Amino acid sequence: MAKFHLEQSFGLVLLGTLTNLLLALPLLIDPVFENLLLLNNMGMVILWMAGLISAVYGVRLPLPLIGFYFRDKFQFIQ
Repeated sequence: MAKFHLEQSFGLVLLGTLTNLLLALPLLIDPVFENLLLLNNMGMVILWMAGLISAVYGVRLPLPLIGFYFRDKFQFIQ
């Protein structure tokens, strides 16, 4: 059970880092992109809370919309 939630959490961290890096580059050119960065971070927090709630209740629910991408992808987590 813990392995599943670690995989989901690690995938969410990787996705959040990657999207923040990609959205921060246009922010250097035009500050309008700050809203996209804010929406991205709010979405990551919502997904993180959904994962935390399923972990607390002991349910193996993948993260909404993206969780099935992370299933059994990180073989180094044991």
